[in-house]
Amino acid sequence: MIDEQEEYDVPRKEGITINPNSEVINISHIGVGGDDNEIMMILVNKKLKNDDTGNLEIVYESDKQIILNKKVAAELKELLDKYI
Repeated sequence: MIDEQEEYDVPRKEGITINPNSEVINISHIGVGGDDNEIMMILVNKKLKNDDTGNLEIVYESDKQIILNKKVAAELKELLDKYI
């Protein structure tokens, strides 16, 4: 069982305030695309549900996407490389 009150060690940057009530998104996959100006990430989660015949199936769903300019995307990559 996942504790919804679990705390995450979020790197903090001076001058940025993180609301302690912020939504925590747990994802299973990230789809990445883009063009010459920006990078788009689609956050995808998996869930189990019954199909039309009553069998369980895994459904991949997404209701969040993040669009970053290339400079911010490069900074995010550096941050992920540092912490992962």
